[in-house]
Amino acid sequence: IFSAHLCVIQMLYFAFTLEAQGFFIQVGTIACFLNVSLAMYYLLTIKYGWQQARLKSKRIHFFLPPILVGLVFAFVGVP
Repeated sequence: IFSAHLCVIQMLYFAFTLEAQGFFIQVGTIACFLNVSLAMYYLLTIKYGWQQARLKSKRIHFFLPPILVGLVFAFVGVP
């Protein structure tokens, strides 16, 4: 009886660690998306000559979508 309980506990622990690992891997994709935003920022600044005041008003559009997309991808995999 004791070993059956131990097996169940080990299976639950294993399932939880796999879910946590998948969650944090997906949260790590936020860095990739932020890198794309940073590249867009440099493109708009250097190539198209946008001024800091114009970019400052659009700052939320550079940071919020990558973070939201990364968190959505992370939470979709959590049952």
